[in-house]
Amino acid sequence: MIVGLNNSIISMDERKDKVEQLAEYLRIRIRSGVEHRSWAFKFFLCECLNLVNVVGQIFLTDAFLGGEFTQYGIEVGEIMVAIMTMVTLAFSH
Repeated sequence: MIVGLNNSIISMDERKDKVEQLAEYLRIRIRSGVEHRSWAFKFFLCECLNLVNVVGQIFLTDAFLGGEFTQYGIEVGEIMVAIMTMVTLAFSH
């Protein structure tokens, strides 16, 4: 349906026909709204599972390193706050 739309060699009539076909396809799909719901649900479910995986990996890494993983993040945050405070004080005068 969209093959050739990016090609500047096709005639304007052919291009117009393809654009009209694409627009009609989109109109039908938007009106029905059912066709892609199962795909969207599966995609959303996979994204939720990805989030659970990432959070689980963080906790497993922290457990494996004996709590040093989260402690490291807190220490880096404290250092960044200290640096920003110094920069603010240095340039506030």
